[in-house]
This record gives sequence, structure tokens and C-alpha cells, in this order.
Amino acid sequence: MSLIPTAAKDKLPKGFTYPLGAEAISTALEGIPALEDSRMWFSWRDEYWASAWRQKIASLGEVTLLKIEQAHFGDGREIHVYALPSQYSEAARARVLSEFPRVRQALISGGGSPRVSVTMNLAESAQNTRLKDRSGGDGF
Repeated sequence: MSLIPTAAKDKLPKGFTYPLGAEAISTALEGIPALEDSRMWFSWRDEYWASAWRQKIASLGEVTLLKIEQAHFGDGREIHVYALPSQYSEAARARVLSEFPRVRQALISGGGSPRVSVTMNLAESAQNTRLKDRSGGDGF
């Protein structure tokens, strides 16, 4: 396995985590020609404005967990991984892992948008977690 190089990794505020690390992402995306010369960027928020990002978190809105787009400079792609509150880490990890087949297909096919992303609605995740807790873990 070839590890996709990490260009930058932000130090996270207390109580936040990344859904997956560089090794897991590199393994899941291994062998995709479109990712040659790519770099990975780990950022603590998916919005340019910190206030907009904090509002999405506070309102349990939709957050971006992973985004792959054409590099702004040079060849290859940029793989952006975004943090979220630690209490959602298990759901976020499961969400990203379940979306990798779709992401792989989009990158291999080369058609459509030059950007592929994986998002998660925090309110839905919180609701699903409460249902699992009440039912003993199976969600029903």
C-alpha cells in the first residue's frame, strides 16, 4: 500500500476528531489512477468562516467529512478531511467507510463532477444514536 502524502494537518480543538486517518483513507482509495500526485489535507472545519462552521455544529446541521477535488495548483487531486465533534466519530467513520465504494466509482469513471464529497447530518446521527441507546444497540 502506498500512503497518500499529507500536506497539512490542523491541530484540533478539544472534543473534536477526524473521521479517519491517512492510512485508512489511503487503503480505501488505493489503486485509483486519478489520485496519482494527490495530497491529503486535514482541517478542523469545512467552512471558510469559522462562525458559519460553528453554527452548523450548534444546529446539528450537515457537515462535510471528506471532499476530493482537482488540485488548485498542479496535477492530481486534493483530499480534504474535516473534523467533527468526537461524540459523532463512530457514526462519521461508518458513514465515510460506507461511501467509499461510491467515491471510488466516481473517481474511476472520471465522468461527472470533478468533486466528490461525503457529508453527514449531525441531527440524524444524534437521533440514530438515541434510538440505539434505548433499544439496546440495534436501532429498532
